[in-house]
Amino acid sequence: MSDLVSMCDVALGNEEDAEKVFGIHSPESDVTSGKVDGDHYRYVCEKLAERFSSLKTISITLRGSLSASHNTWSGVCGAMVIFSLLPLMTSSRSLIV
Repeated sequence: MSDLVSMCDVALGNEEDAEKVFGIHSPESDVTSGKVDGDHYRYVCEKLAERFSSLKTISITLRGSLSASHNTWSGVCGAMVIFSLLPLMTSSRSLIV
């Protein structure tokens, strides 16, 4: 995967991808708690940018779990000059029978 990413301008993934694929983990995050804090992912964006100098934009989607049917959604986007934290949104799944 490193060979492929080294040729990319943009990387997009979720909060666990950088850890599982590249071993880069935000030291202050705990996805098993069901709550994610976008500010903690600045570190992940910075480490990915250091490792892959071709990346100009790195975006990480963040899903928190309130319950089995209710989630929070947010994200971060690092343009390697500007770091943006996207607003938190909530969603719920409805079963249609």
